[in-house]
Amino acid sequence: MHLITINYSSDAERKRVEYIFNKYESEDGDIDRITGVSRIIRDDDVEKLLSELYLRAPPDKIKVYKLTEITTKTVSESNKIESRLSGQKESIESFIGYLLAQRKAVFKRKMGNLKLYTSTTRKGYAEIIVGISQKEDEVLIQIEIQAEEPNRSYLKDYFSEQLKVFNKSLMK
Repeated sequence: MHLITINYSSDAERKRVEYIFNKYESEDGDIDRITGVSRIIRDDDVEKLLSELYLRAPPDKIKVYKLTEITTKTVSESNKIESRLSGQKESIESFIGYLLAQRKAVFKRKMGNLKLYTSTTRKGYAEIIVGISQKEDEVLIQIEIQAEEPNRSYLKDYFSEQLKVFNKSLMK
């Protein structure tokens, strides 16, 4: 038996997680939705708390489980894209912003001269780190995509292809 907790920041994110649980439950899983009041108590001595709960609720309605946290391994790896374009840095930054908006990427924070974005779509969750710098007469673009497969390859292919098309349009 496992308890899985997931913190979400929007209703859309909650619905995506609910969909996964519902799909697993209908295929072959045995999943129960927690009803009532649930709390994780990080103290091994719960006897005093339980005695108070037994005063206010029937004992057969109170269930206590001992939990141990399992550390899970994520296979989230990163792909890097580097491209050199000739043109004005401002127009290239604007184009990269457009591409990020197309992938529903949200700016999270600036890390030196890099910017961190997160993208959550049907393809999955991704962190996208973008660096744009001017080197003499060309602009260096670095995009690092941290995501699970197949989202990682999808985003890498998307950004690579769009940058090639944009580069061709600059050369005309």
